[in-house]
Amino acid sequence: MKFSIVTVCLNAGDDLLHTISSVLKQTYTNFEIIVKDGCSSDGSIERLPTDYRINVIKKEDSGIYDAMNKGIKLASGDIIGIINSDDFYKSNNVIATVANAFNDNSIDVVFGNIQFVNPNNVTRIVRKYSGKGFRPWMFRWGIMPPHPSFFTRKSCYEKYGMYNSTFNISGDYDLMVRFLLVNKLNYKYIDLDM
Repeated sequence: MKFSIVTVCLNAGDDLLHTISSVLKQTYTNFEIIVKDGCSSDGSIERLPTDYRINVIKKEDSGIYDAMNKGIKLASGDIIGIINSDDFYKSNNVIATVANAFNDNSIDVVFGNIQFVNPNNVTRIVRKYSGKGFRPWMFRWGIMPPHPSFFTRKSCYEKYGMYNSTFNISGDYDLMVRFLLVNKLNYKYIDLDM
């Protein structure tokens, strides 16, 4: 099973290198990284290591969700995960743990927990956001799984659509509503801080 990890960025500085390094350190190695860059001018793309698994696409886009869609369209993996250019995987076993959950072919979506950290001290946790206890009816109150921990099969994007790029900030919410509430995709929560 191949994973496609999509990162979108624009002038992400050193954060992008930290993000991509956390993916490259994963113990599960059957993955590609798609970096969709909106034509950065800060040299952040040039700082990335040379690795055959990294595919950089420099092209203007109309916003974050348009950029994510462009990355997803280029993905060759069976499973797609989105990691923001200022996020990082907490452990080297994130993808391996998620892959284990997807060994159940009835599962379409996997999500877990995320932690917000102090940008000046990434070992200092300032907030935890857990997917535990989430049920699709909770969308009515604006509750959703943490998007950076959200992995889904590429076939789900092909069947149910991608991010609505007309939204500025709620395209992830809209996508999860369509996937988990409207189309009732099978999901699995894993108790893992990603």
